[in-house]
Amino acid sequence: MPTPSPSPSKGELTRQRILDAALLLFRTRGFAATTMRDIAQVSELSLGAAYHYFPSKEALLLAYYENVEERHEKATRDRWETLSCPLEKLDVLLRLKLDLLRRDRKLLLALLSTLSDPSHPTSVFAKETTELRNRSVAQFQSVFAAKDVPIELQELLGRAAWLAHLGIFMVFVQDEANGELRARKLIRALTQATGWALPLLKLKASTILRRKLVAVVADLGLF
Repeated sequence: MPTPSPSPSKGELTRQRILDAALLLFRTRGFAATTMRDIAQVSELSLGAAYHYFPSKEALLLAYYENVEERHEKATRDRWETLSCPLEKLDVLLRLKLDLLRRDRKLLLALLSTLSDPSHPTSVFAKETTELRNRSVAQFQSVFAAKDVPIELQELLGRAAWLAHLGIFMVFVQDEANGELRARKLIRALTQATGWALPLLKLKASTILRRKLVAVVADLGLF
């Protein structure tokens, strides 16, 4: 018999209640217009209680990003169980991310200025998001984890695919009418391009090229 999952504690339920209220307000009012007092009121808690669980609105956003990452990791693991082809894995990884974010497109659109600003604590390139960023990059690197793929190539392709997925995300978020359609076309194009490049980069003669590409990615200072 499987062991039943433990019921969430009162503190965990309260934390989730605050996060749900915050996301509701972020989606309806926008991040900038929402205050911690608003969040406390919708949560039917005191302001002090809200601050006890989340010291700032930024902390709430980070909790949201972590939740998305956890859901993405689980959904990907479940779908990958029957897949072995790197290109199929990459396609599934990217499409599942769009599926998870579809409901929050307007919220993410309002947050684009902070998401792309490295000085903001909720940016995808901020010090505060390093752990989540590394987890996401690791997912993309695991797409290419195979005996016949050199380690440096796994790291290179994973990081390159992660950066490309940010571009796909931008298209998805900003184009209200056609964003999802265009994003899915970009996913197909990225998968095809990876399929063309992978055999060439795996050749022994490509070692120097791989190392140069790895150095270029490292010089960007994004990881």
